[in-house]
Amino acid sequence: MKLLSFVLPLLLLLSCAAYKDVSAPKVSELIKANGTKEQLFLRSNEWAIRAFANPQCEIQYNDKNEGKIIGKFLMNTKNDPYFLSDVFSVITITVNDKIARIEIDPLPWKYSRLSLYISIYKPETAQKDMHKLVESYKAFMESHSSGSDQLVSR
Repeated sequence: MKLLSFVLPLLLLLSCAAYKDVSAPKVSELIKANGTKEQLFLRSNEWAIRAFANPQCEIQYNDKNEGKIIGKFLMNTKNDPYFLSDVFSVITITVNDKIARIEIDPLPWKYSRLSLYISIYKPETAQKDMHKLVESYKAFMESHSSGSDQLVSR
């Protein structure tokens, strides 16, 4: 009984300390593109529809008059038992005449300290993935054809 009264609190303490919150800095880029606010909004909306192809991704807000699109994007999905959550980011696109801004703000995620560090989705990897998304958006916006296939798919 004494052993149980010692081990139980120890297990609770260890289980609480075994998880680590991870996050990455936001990525933001201003893009010059030919077109009116309406044209850039429609092009941005089309990019978002194509890029957010995974069922867990969704466009949560879009307003043509405001020139704003906000969506939740799946950056990485849990693929090992120690990785505790999918990794999402909030993507905000704002357009005006001849200019567009994309901001990718990753939401914090968790992993177990018991996992091998090489198996987790690292902040550096998240940064690379966010920059790939920005490049995909930039290429799509700079292209004149709306049927471009230069998209990042998940």
